Amino acid sequence: MNEEISRDEAHRILSRAPSFFNFLGRKKNTPPQNIELIYLPFFLSRVSIEKGEKRQDVAVCLDGLTTESFFFARNDLDYRAGTYLPVCPFRVDADKGQPVLENRCRWVLIEQRLKQKKAAPRLEFSPVREIFYPFWLGYFRKRDAYDFRAIDALSGQEMGLKMRPLFLAALRILDSQE
Repeated sequence: MNEEISRDEAHRILSRAPSFFNFLGRKKNTPPQNIELIYLPFFLSRVSIEKGEKRQDVAVCLDGLTTESFFFARNDLDYRAGTYLPVCPFRVDADKGQPVLENRCRWVLIEQRLKQKKAAPRLEFSPVREIFYPFWLGYFRKRDAYDFRAIDALSGQEMGLKMRPLFLAALRILDSQE
């Protein structure tokens, strides 16, 4: 796995105002009260997309907890399975994750092709591999409640609302393990 961004860099990114509030004119930078690096289970597959004479290889990931979070990963990263702490265990078997990953990938590409009014490409999937993908979580206190924000620990990209249920499920699992 490529190197994670440092704790200091993660703290700097998480201290910036969320990008959603920037266009509303709220640019208050609030440092997180605490941050932690967690590794979440994902199924990784390499997909070969053939469009006529063109062929493109991409990496796709599907979470191994809820199978709800799906994203295209950087193809140039070197992934490897490993045991890191804190880590959430897989809640879905690879044989159940493979068809879900393939179906999600097909639908994303079909939607994209329909918008462009082009024919769907031919896809070839590699068997899924189980990996643990790193994320930095920053915890914030807001009045009488706590909140969190997450960033990809490899790219520093902030994770959006679609990934939030995955992080909530992971936090519940990690809390029950203690």
